[in-house]
Amino acid sequence: MWQKLTHSNFKRTQKDFNDIKDRLLQSPEVRDFLGTVWMDVKARLVADLASDNSSLAGHAERALQGLGQRLASDEGLRQSVNHYFEQVAGQLADQLNQGIPKHIADTIKAWDDKQLVQELERSVGRDLQFIRINGTLVGAALGLGFHGLHWLGAFA
Repeated sequence: MWQKLTHSNFKRTQKDFNDIKDRLLQSPEVRDFLGTVWMDVKARLVADLASDNSSLAGHAERALQGLGQRLASDEGLRQSVNHYFEQVAGQLADQLNQGIPKHIADTIKAWDDKQLVQELERSVGRDLQFIRINGTLVGAALGLGFHGLHWLGAFA
């Protein structure tokens, strides 16, 4: 009655099981049923959380209070949690450190000249007008100075 379980029998059984699972998940009836179940569960969760005496909120409150009490009394757990969050924060900082400058550079590269000027004017504001005037004055002074030196050099 029972046959010996061999590697090939196990693989065949595993394949048969996966085929049945795939057919079930691809079935419109099963998908509709699961969608209905999910909508019902979601509606019940939302209704429970909206009520004044929510059992989910009560469970969450008790669980968080228990966690807080355990963290307050267990130094090893506190150190473990702190170590975990330090590692996650370090990894997140590394990812952001690499991603944010690239995102900013890509965004600015995508701007055309008109959009770039608009963004600069919006960010810098009134100071941009003073920067333009100062740049013009400094450029004019340098140009006159170089012209004067060139003119003096012609007479020397």
